[in-house]
Amino acid sequence: IKTINNVYEKPYFKVYKKTVYLKSGMIPVADSLKEWFFYPLNYQPKSKIFDNYQTHTLYDKLLDQAAHAILYVTIIICGLLVLLTVYLLHREG
Repeated sequence: IKTINNVYEKPYFKVYKKTVYLKSGMIPVADSLKEWFFYPLNYQPKSKIFDNYQTHTLYDKLLDQAAHAILYVTIIICGLLVLLTVYLLHREG
């Protein structure tokens, strides 16, 4: 056990060490694919991830830029709608 102190030399938190023995069948399960907001984590091979791409032609680049512009505009609109909702609720109350 190792204790980490804060600037006032008082214990802030303790670090523990433990060895865990697993059955060999648990390793593939632990290394298996996980998703976070529909995005695969630790996916092998990384080249097969759907949004890991490169554009080569002018048409592809323009299409990619248009898609990103649409994404950014929708994010901005969502933020403005949140602010509008707060404003309208504040004005009403």
